[in-house]
Amino acid sequence: MNCIIYQHGSNKIKYFLEDCINKDRDFIGLNCKLYGVKPIHWAVKWTNDIVNPINDEDGKQISWDKTVDQVNETQEKTEIKKITNEEYREAIKFRQKLADLKFNQIDAYIDNNVVSFEEAKDYLKQLSKVVLGIIKMIDRD
Repeated sequence: MNCIIYQHGSNKIKYFLEDCINKDRDFIGLNCKLYGVKPIHWAVKWTNDIVNPINDEDGKQISWDKTVDQVNETQEKTEIKKITNEEYREAIKFRQKLADLKFNQIDAYIDNNVVSFEEAKDYLKQLSKVVLGIIKMIDRD
């Protein structure tokens, strides 16, 4: 998902971020990263459209090939949600379980306990929870 950022009341695009992710007031795209975007000054429009830069003869960008009203808005957006304190506590518990294990303990556990398809599914669920816990801890920072 792409996004454009423009000044409220303006039809001129200030920033185009390709394959953008939004976390709080930060917008991270493949081509640009913006931190601390203040919604009082800037508006955001999510789109699947591509907006190309227009450069002068020296290669310096001077504008974009579309204006705000030429960009088709989508209701979808890529946003990283804040986690709750309860989710953070659960992530800490999962992290501690993982940190207490040694590599050979993990190998032995799998060799001794994961012998059927159902047990493999259960282990995969546990592992997925650990990974999700780590992701939630990172998102908290």
